[in-house]
Amino acid sequence: MAMASCNQNEWAQEKDSSFSSTRSDEWVVDYEALDTACFVSESDIEAYIHFKQLLAKGKGKEFEVLEVAPLGLDDRTTLCYLLNYNEGWEIIAADKRAPVVLATGETGNFSLEEAPDNVMAWIEGLENDVLYLRTFVGRPETADDETWDKMLSTMDFWKAINADEEFIERNSKPQTRSVPDTLPLDPPGGDEPFPFLGHWELAGVAVEENAYYDTGHLIPVSWGGNSGYNAYCPSYDTYYKAPAGCVAVAGGEMLYYLHYKIGIPSMSPSSIYCTATVGNVVFGTNMYIVSYSNSLWSSMKHYQADGTQTGSIDPVAKLLAGVGILSNMQYGNNASGTTYQYLINGVFTPLGISCLYDDYNASLAVNEIVNRDMPVLFESTAGTANGTERHAFVIDRCVGTADKYTYTYEWVYDEPSLLPRPILEDIQIEYQNVDITQIGFRWGMQGSFDGTLYQPTGIWSNAYYMVFNYDRKMIYNFTGPTN
Repeated sequence: MAMASCNQNEWAQEKDSSFSSTRSDEWVVDYEALDTACFVSESDIEAYIHFKQLLAKGKGKEFEVLEVAPLGLDDRTTLCYLLNYNEGWEIIAADKRAPVVLATGETGNFSLEEAPDNVMAWIEGLENDVLYLRTFVGRPETADDETWDKMLSTMDFWKAINADEEFIERNSKPQTRSVPDTLPLDPPGGDEPFPFLGHWELAGVAVEENAYYDTGHLIPVSWGGNSGYNAYCPSYDTYYKAPAGCVAVAGGEMLYYLHYKIGIPSMSPSSIYCTATVGNVVFGTNMYIVSYSNSLWSSMKHYQADGTQTGSIDPVAKLLAGVGILSNMQYGNNASGTTYQYLINGVFTPLGISCLYDDYNASLAVNEIVNRDMPVLFESTAGTANGTERHAFVIDRCVGTADKYTYTYEWVYDEPSLLPRPILEDIQIEYQNVDITQIGFRWGMQGSFDGTLYQPTGIWSNAYYMVFNYDRKMIYNFTGPTN
């Protein structure tokens, strides 16, 4: 969270001035009306120092505070704090909406008595920025949404370090984590090659307790069994096609996901031969897969990041027909069906994909989605325990609450530099203590009912009033070949 790397002879402007605004020459401060709720008190500074001590301890470093000096334009209010350490120093804003650290030096100490006039003028500018911010109560009228979000994040930081001792101990530990390999080799905004060598360091951890948690739908497709998805299925009554079957739809959606998740399968059917009619299907004779291709996955109908759909149904229809052929689908005029065992033995196992088939277990299903990013195939009988209406679909979404940890990293130069430190915000977000209260499905009905959420152990029904509560089974623990 440091602003700049500098020592007594090297100075830089603050890197984040989003909290400051232009003030007119006639600007007058009403000290009686200053915001007090966001004021950083001496006890807040004590909590901040304690937090810094824990971080240093976690990194195996010695840490000692040599001086804490309040700074202000006069004696009426504190606007900043100067903290001198055994190694380096920081200037801390005395408003919880401002960036925590306004300036820093990694070596030496800061002396107000020895600072040149231009440096003191710069510090006075920082103090004025904080004072101007304190003239607003709550959200400053000059703060846009992005700036206000940053202010809220900073306020959350002060709230976290003022928490109880156990909470501080627990949440200081992530600071010792190693820097992820996913960080770029050069900092953002730098020239190629970057003029100063350096490395990434963890700058801070923002903690939000009981934050809203939503995996979103893991599978970015929502297909169906009719309306073109059955184009390569057996026909009946001359002009009509049998449904592709819910097992084929669920299995096809899972294959699409696994293709992008683990790279298997690499191929999908590119040509289907089918002259079969309902009641007269002979796989390998009048219905079979002619050829495969590795180029059709991207052209299959799917959701984009903005929620709109793109792609074609035709390659999906070929995939669903192929799944039906390999899983011994029994095609009918109004419904087509097979078992999950046929799907496993005929589709997943030959591809080298291992999985487990068992009674539905809510805890296991949630664990697959939350901790493995892996959907679960589900099937159940609707209506009554002895009902004949059975449906297969995919569980691929979990919703609940969790403690959200946002790790922010900054670029630290290996040698002194006047350049501000580039920072990566929200480079990595982790969730802990996840509590899932609802799950969501891909019903296999072209998106219908996919937005509805259900209790993991509750009774699930769609708008057709079909209650899927009997003989619940699931396929889970999908993994690729180990060799």
